[in-house]
Amino acid sequence: MAVTCVLKYEGESGGDKSKSNEYVINGTDDYDVAVSTLEATAPGLEGTLVRTDVNVKEIHVEDGNPDRCYWLGTATYGETQFPAQQKTIEPGDTVVRFSTKGGSQHVNVSRQIVGAFGPGSAVADTKNLIGVSPRGVEGADIGIAVFDFTVRKAFTNAGAAPSLTDIYLLGYTVNAANFSVTDSHTGLTIACDANEVLFRGAEMGGERTDGAIEMMFDFAARPNETGRIVGDINGIDKKGHELLDVWYRPYEIAGLDLIGQKAHAVYIHQVYSEGDFSKLNL
Repeated sequence: MAVTCVLKYEGESGGDKSKSNEYVINGTDDYDVAVSTLEATAPGLEGTLVRTDVNVKEIHVEDGNPDRCYWLGTATYGETQFPAQQKTIEPGDTVVRFSTKGGSQHVNVSRQIVGAFGPGSAVADTKNLIGVSPRGVEGADIGIAVFDFTVRKAFTNAGAAPSLTDIYLLGYTVNAANFSVTDSHTGLTIACDANEVLFRGAEMGGERTDGAIEMMFDFAARPNETGRIVGDINGIDKKGHELLDVWYRPYEIAGLDLIGQKAHAVYIHQVYSEGDFSKLNL
């Protein structure tokens, strides 16, 4: 008989931000066929919401009697830019997604001064400091690229997955050694040097009937820096997620009878511990 997938009576629930549709699948004793039938039936969009996941559970299954087999399929919808990220993946598969949008940073030093006007501009050497006054250095907020990425993996069983203790202890640590991860389908590889990746935690995926365990890992990457210059201080090296702290001292601007600010010392602070990311089994 043909495999059917029918929207369950009163099977729609949710609101403007998320919703789910429930289907009854009949005509197959194969879990994978039930999943693929649900994926082909459930629409990719519900209004402005994107399908983010599909899940199938047994209602009644008799091997060899597909007409007597029933499955409950659920399609969930939400606000996401990456619907493909939430498709069912095979045990052992890894899916990588990234974004470089939406970052901002407060800076006190510009790359260079490209214009200077007024009677004091030729005399006052601000060393590229922004918003210098007798009170200090105000700086400015600018937009920057932030490299965020997620790794979704279906571990074949509990023994292949990282321990919950390791996941907890590695939360908000940076990679002690070089770290890379590759998407099983696209071949996309993200590779970063030591101390460039911050692990922001993991989430457990939905329930599966094949024994696999899905987890979603969240990371943020920032490049290591060498040879940075702040005012008259050069040769500054900073690892990706370390903090740069500048101590400014006032000085009298010759010929203007004004007080300016100069960078007197630069401190690099380690604020995250290092962790062994190999324990995440990615």
